[in-house]
Amino acid sequence: HKKQGFGLPRIKYMRGVLKPLIIEALSENSIKIRGIFNFKSVNEEVIRFYSAETGKMLWTEHLRVWTLFIFEMWARSYLD
Repeated sequence: HKKQGFGLPRIKYMRGVLKPLIIEALSENSIKIRGIFNFKSVNEEVIRFYSAETGKMLWTEHLRVWTLFIFEMWARSYLD
């Protein structure tokens, strides 16, 4: 048998237990304090992700929000 990887249920976590953390990390205050990204653009991505129906979302559509969230968490750990 060929080994096969498995996917992390990232979208489920992003819409569930991680949602408060993501909302806070990508809030207007956090984005403006970091001073790297444009809040309006970030907020549009967050709204698009949380308003889309999961079943109709391409599997890659969540990656913008995920990447911004992970970057902010990394920045808090290593830049602040």
